[in-house]
Amino acid sequence: MKVKLILLTVVVIILTVGIPILVPDIPYIEIISALVGLILGLLGIITILKPIDTIKEISEEIAKGNFNIETNINKSHEFGLVAEQLDKTASLLINNIENERTFNQRIEEQRKELESTTEEIHYVNKQLTASINYAERIQRSMLPDEKMLKGIFKESFIFYRPKDVVSGDFYWFEKINRAGKEYMVIAAADCTGHGVPGAIMSMMGNNLLTNIVYYQNYLDPNKILARMDQEIKYELKQGENPEDSKDGMEMALCVVDLDTNELGYAGGGIPLYIMREGELIVHKADKVMLGGMVGKTEDDNSLSVHNIQLQKKDTIYMCSDGFQDQFGGPQDKKFMAKRLRELFKEASELPLKEQKELISQRFEDWKKDSDQTDDVMVLGFRI
Repeated sequence: MKVKLILLTVVVIILTVGIPILVPDIPYIEIISALVGLILGLLGIITILKPIDTIKEISEEIAKGNFNIETNINKSHEFGLVAEQLDKTASLLINNIENERTFNQRIEEQRKELESTTEEIHYVNKQLTASINYAERIQRSMLPDEKMLKGIFKESFIFYRPKDVVSGDFYWFEKINRAGKEYMVIAAADCTGHGVPGAIMSMMGNNLLTNIVYYQNYLDPNKILARMDQEIKYELKQGENPEDSKDGMEMALCVVDLDTNELGYAGGGIPLYIMREGELIVHKADKVMLGGMVGKTEDDNSLSVHNIQLQKKDTIYMCSDGFQDQFGGPQDKKFMAKRLRELFKEASELPLKEQKELISQRFEDWKKDSDQTDDVMVLGFRI
């Protein structure tokens, strides 16, 4: 601005000297008056332009992100008011930027914490998954080989579908020699709970059956179940108080005399189905749960036993309640026992390998996009 004043002064001097020389006819006083007016006008313009230049410079600095600048403009001037507003705007921007910077720092800290927590969760999940997968291998290794069942009953199948990786349902069978006779002991069980708790119960039940039948020499189906009840209560430290007896298992157990095809059945909560010449025969189970049979022992014969003479081509089914309790269908309702019995009738003429395929497909068709409700197990064999 000082440079402009110097240049203006030089121009005025030149005009003051040059105009009378160049135009001698113009009165000198008029020339002086005109120059004074010009000077005053230029000074007014300069006075106006100076704050404008200053405001321009301030705006450019703000645009560059420099908010810590001094306006140095008289606040009584209109342009001073503009500059004051720029000051306020700059201060507001500084506060907003600081707040945003603080907010971004918090977000970054939270992001890092979240990443750390996510990594920990992934690690724990990986460890749990590996442990559960290993438990599943152990559980399956404890289940009897299906080839043993097919070795006795060529026409047989096991449809086994855990809700989670491991299952609270289990099946058990063993060929037993007693007094020169051969028997096939077959059990289907549904433990309280599913997943890991159910799997622990199922492995305990598997071991107890092996011990009771193979080492304690029990063979009567009702006495085997009564003994199972005692052993479960002992293992789980359940007393005589009914409120203590909440954990256990339901079980259907058959003992087949392989010489006479006579079948003895006892059930705690799981019925026995026999398909014979197009008719489905249902042998009801006692309404008890092994581990919850307070006061009952194998000596009081409190459990029912069904002695059945099997005929050629009879098909026997035992299953947990997981299939009939599965939600699905057009109205997302349970499959129900009635539909399951109708499914056994529908499948009765098929070879058992195809029966398994039909049962598996019907289960998937019913379930569709619904979550699996419970562990599912269906065991069948044909005489």
